Amino acid sequence: MDAADFITLSGKLVSMGKSGARSAVSRAYYGAFHVARAVLIDLASESCGSGKAHNLVPLYLGSANHPDASVAANLLSDLHANRIKADYSLDLARAESQPFATHGVETAHEIQRRLILFRAACEQDVELRGRLRDGIARIKAAFGT
Repeated sequence: MDAADFITLSGKLVSMGKSGARSAVSRAYYGAFHVARAVLIDLASESCGSGKAHNLVPLYLGSANHPDASVAANLLSDLHANRIKADYSLDLARAESQPFATHGVETAHEIQRRLILFRAACEQDVELRGRLRDGIARIKAAFGT
């Protein structure tokens, strides 16, 4: 399955009522998360398969010190927080709103766009790819993963 299909689906769920809005945010996050994991696998052979992956993927991306990767990492962390609200805070009416869901979908698309730019930059710049790999190694050492 193509991870971006989750992002596409999230856009369709936005207008499907309260549960659709919540589900849109969740699917948007997981689509963006899996796209980010795929980029890390392709560029640094890093699969982030542990239970810490939702925290590690943004850290790994940010470790490259590249503007697009840093923005994608920050947006992914924010979208993860909103996914948790949408999935677990059933008393939070804002998480059921179409604007909240639309923002989640737009965020996932922006993450995807930034990751495409970051991948292209890494493919052209061997030093950048090395910084990513070195950054991941430092984080793994710090977290004992």
